[in-house]
Amino acid sequence: MQDVAALLAEIVEPSAVDPSPDAEVYGVHPHNEEQIAEICRLASQHRWRVVPRGRPLERKAQDPTIAIYTDRMVGMSEYSPGDMIVSVRSGTLFESLQNALRTHQQMLALDAVCDARATVGGLVSCAAYGPSRVGYGTLRDLVTGLRVVRADGSVIQVGSKVVKNVAGYDLPKLFIGSHGSLGVITECTFKLHPLPRHRALFAVTGPAAEVGSVYQIIMRKALTVSTLEMVSATQAPNTISSHAPNAWTLLVGSDEPATAAQALQKQIREITKSANVSLEILENDDVTKYWEHYRAALISAETTVRVQMAPTQMVEFADALQRTLLTQEIEASWSFTLSDGVGKIYGYGDTEDHAKTLVRTVVTHCQSSGVSFVIERMPSDVMWTEPMMESRRLHAGEWRLMQQIKATYDPYGILNPGVFARGM
Repeated sequence: MQDVAALLAEIVEPSAVDPSPDAEVYGVHPHNEEQIAEICRLASQHRWRVVPRGRPLERKAQDPTIAIYTDRMVGMSEYSPGDMIVSVRSGTLFESLQNALRTHQQMLALDAVCDARATVGGLVSCAAYGPSRVGYGTLRDLVTGLRVVRADGSVIQVGSKVVKNVAGYDLPKLFIGSHGSLGVITECTFKLHPLPRHRALFAVTGPAAEVGSVYQIIMRKALTVSTLEMVSATQAPNTISSHAPNAWTLLVGSDEPATAAQALQKQIREITKSANVSLEILENDDVTKYWEHYRAALISAETTVRVQMAPTQMVEFADALQRTLLTQEIEASWSFTLSDGVGKIYGYGDTEDHAKTLVRTVVTHCQSSGVSFVIERMPSDVMWTEPMMESRRLHAGEWRLMQQIKATYDPYGILNPGVFARGM
């Protein structure tokens, strides 16, 4: 049998190849795009599986699996504060990027729930998002260009490094959320936003029906907000013990100037005055502290399931799922962007039984409701014991198109096989 580690060490120095107790899994830390291209060419030649900066798909790999880590490919490759555009290598820590942009009073308007180890390439690959997607859009709106290494080792540039570009297909969207199944992202170009000068957050907490009605009124009035997130009441800024276990909290955020925030506050008070809800108002530093607390609480979850459905289906789905979880005494939190029809359920028990029970409950609920889901995180002992992704809304024609795209970019199926919908 070929010495896979030795062949990889010819591309990168031996110290950049991780020793592994599993003889079929090899971690490699390339320094640049050229080395990633050589690794992909080698893997394609030998039909080895390639997992971009990730863990192997199964606890026991049946074929050689190359886990490519981009932790040595860091830093900005180009930054134009005046144009509010930045190009950054994919292994750069998201937190480091935000800190660098902050010195110019700018930000990447992404508030994903992620820990300090999250990289920009990883966030793009899994289409990470946060509550601010209502006001700023998702990564599909923020990414203007990508550099990607294909399975055969060829390097392509998709999109551009300018905001206004209407030439050709918008190919960056193809790779955002592809989970490394179409190529290894090596560089990302983002559209930036100025840091808000004033921030306000209005937390409306009460029974599900009452909070749902407040949400519907806000949507009908088309109020300008940066956040419109529905969460379990335990995630309210100041949890009140008298809240019922099935209470909801609607988080309405504003990044507009103070005068606009005051006008929004007046409208929110008018909407909620006759409802059986409590209203809490935070501003500026208190808003920042709350979102830090929100993310810290959710990061600690052992299990995370993302769901997606029609926005009109969201309230009914969330209400029914919450009642099921309470009945079965499953400890979980959730955060739903109702207007976009997306949300996540977070489980905190670290035992195998708890993780399986939570995931099976959510998956069964999704399947009976025709809802798509992605299992983003599970304890390692039970990872991949359940289907990791299912899209109930994927039609036959769309599925054939996805298969054709996969065959074009990865003809031998070596890039993160099995990670995408229907085992693709």
